[in-house]
Amino acid sequence: MIQQSSEVYDFIFKIDRRISYLEKDLNFIERKISEINTYKDKLYSNIKEEILSLKSDFETLKSDLKKLSSEIAFLSSEMKEVVKKEQSGVLIKQVEDIPFEDFITRKEIKKGLIKL
Repeated sequence: MIQQSSEVYDFIFKIDRRISYLEKDLNFIERKISEINTYKDKLYSNIKEEILSLKSDFETLKSDLKKLSSEIAFLSSEMKEVVKKEQSGVLIKQVEDIPFEDFITRKEIKKGLIKL
């Protein structure tokens, strides 16, 4: 009987030790899972912030590109209005050929109106 109780005691002690080791392992695993979840949450938060920042940067870039496109279109239309170098000589000659002396000035018009 004593031997049986000693065997039972040994069996219970071994089971208790195994349970203790399993509890320690469980605590370790739970701690690691908690750390991983915390890291995952921080990483997700950082990635989300980066994505929002990139989205904002892309919107700014898109807006800047639209402004640039508009400015280029304006510059292009202005450049079409500019006289080309080859045409400048012709334009100067045409301006010189205008008989300005045949035109009536405002002063002459006013004098003419007063006389009437």
